[in-house]
Amino acid sequence: MQVRSFTRQGLQLVPIEVEVTLAPGLPTVRFFGQADQQTKESYRKIKAAIQNQGFRFPRTQQVLVNLRPSHIKKSCQGLDLAIAICILKLMGQLPLSFINSETLIYGELNLNGEVFAPEDITDLPLSSETVLTGKTKKDLPMDSLQISSLSFLESATHISTSQDDNFNYKKVHRPPNSLFLFSPKQARLLSLIATGEHSCLIAGPAGTGKSTLAHSVAPLLAPPTRNSFLESQKVWRSSGKDLSWRPSVAPHHTATAKSIIGSSAGFFSYGDMSRAHGGVLILDELLEFSNDVMEALREPCDTGQLSVFSKGQALVAPAQFLLLATTNLCQCGQFVPDAPPSGNLKSNSHLSTPRCRCTNYRKQRYLERLSGPFLDRFQILNFVHSSCEERTFTTSDILEQVKTARTFALETRKQHHPSCKMTEDELSRYFSKFTLEHLLPTEGFSLRRRLATLKLSRTLADLEGCEEIHLKHLSEALEYSFFPFQRLAQA
Repeated sequence: MQVRSFTRQGLQLVPIEVEVTLAPGLPTVRFFGQADQQTKESYRKIKAAIQNQGFRFPRTQQVLVNLRPSHIKKSCQGLDLAIAICILKLMGQLPLSFINSETLIYGELNLNGEVFAPEDITDLPLSSETVLTGKTKKDLPMDSLQISSLSFLESATHISTSQDDNFNYKKVHRPPNSLFLFSPKQARLLSLIATGEHSCLIAGPAGTGKSTLAHSVAPLLAPPTRNSFLESQKVWRSSGKDLSWRPSVAPHHTATAKSIIGSSAGFFSYGDMSRAHGGVLILDELLEFSNDVMEALREPCDTGQLSVFSKGQALVAPAQFLLLATTNLCQCGQFVPDAPPSGNLKSNSHLSTPRCRCTNYRKQRYLERLSGPFLDRFQILNFVHSSCEERTFTTSDILEQVKTARTFALETRKQHHPSCKMTEDELSRYFSKFTLEHLLPTEGFSLRRRLATLKLSRTLADLEGCEEIHLKHLSEALEYSFFPFQRLAQA
């Protein structure tokens, strides 16, 4: 008996051939053709499902299952139904003429014999044109699948499900506001990042609120679009998890490159870069991450996707995220290029920034971990240090500023996407030719620095409700996008 089903290859479900025969021996199921451990262990579930639906399982025969082609590892969640139907048909308990070698069958069984749409049918695109549904074989759109229990073989009852049923966009809701208070400078930075969704590296000593700032961004972001939310949900559903807002992923600095990039052993499994798709990827203690991780981030920061090569095949995974990182700039953790000297704060000298204990050589060696090309992917570099500024801004205050700026951009310029996604052509119309040619830095001002400055200027203007970008917006943008990078390079 021979039917067709699916297996997971890379990021797709591709058709495979399922061949089943009965042979004398103990009543068990043996697999051939590189079935993974999950598939091999499914025979107990298949046996229980068949018996609980009132059918007989072979008592004096073993079931041999061959999965072809044999050169690829088989890993998927929907072979249960194909194998069960083959067994029943071989034993004469399923005399259905429409089941043949070209029939495509895919479904996950539980112990009672009920059939469910496998989760990987909704998080991966199908590459075939037909699926089996009850007593009907028909062409279906790739985003839908009809399923039923094994009892459909007699009652022909059909249950329909689709991606829209599984991924309910109405469940999206903004996380509750945090109870943290922020200084005016911190509030300005959070408003800027959240409004324009600009990538940011926050550097400074321990205890200055770097991590708090990074983790406060996700709840301030704009609600996800329906398509973006469904894409993010697909990735999370592949690991059995769910989302209610744009994802915020913060791997530990000891995480391996494989866990952050994704694994392509046998089949591709999503890493933290893909799990952050549509949301925020936070790298706390950036310089403690391996160099492989930092360099692997360069491509997704530019393209919004991740290319993985496995067995000569190029696989593409979604990886469009807002990159936020925090770090110390030396081993003692106290070095900040623009920190005020100890004792400068006359009335609050006990709050002054401690002196860095590292030699220039040690500081340079530590900063060498941060490559120039990777650092250039950050649109914002912000130095923080101990401050006596009063913290009066709540998360709600900042959220209102962000919402007002986004509404202004939408109503005045019909801008439906954040400033970080604007092209230079879109941005250039807000600047005079004289400004672009004479008021921007030249030395050490890369194309990425230039574009980041223009994007930040646009966001700063939106935060102040200005349709035109003024010189003050450009000057403030340079304080985030250029001068801090210059000071770090000269440290």
